[in-house]
Amino acid sequence: MSPHATVGAEVQLAIAIVKTLILLTGGAVTFFAYKAYARTEERSLGLLATGFGLITMGVLLAGFLSELLHQSLGVGILFESLLVLAGLLVIAYSLYEP
Repeated sequence: MSPHATVGAEVQLAIAIVKTLILLTGGAVTFFAYKAYARTEERSLGLLATGFGLITMGVLLAGFLSELLHQSLGVGILFESLLVLAGLLVIAYSLYEP
């Protein structure tokens, strides 16, 4: 039984579509940030790519935890939130770094 059983099938489908779009967009942003880092070798761009990668990985792994490892929705949301926080901290540092 899916841990999302408390919502209707339409909501589950909408969540899956939005998460997939976030994953694709985050992957593209991460790729372009890394490509800029590879071209310039600017440490701040490397950190920026890492931050976006952490955020994107949070979305991906939260779904894996919830669906494939049968963890509760709360555990998946907590894990995703921790990776988003870590990613945002790395992005903030990349922008702050002298």
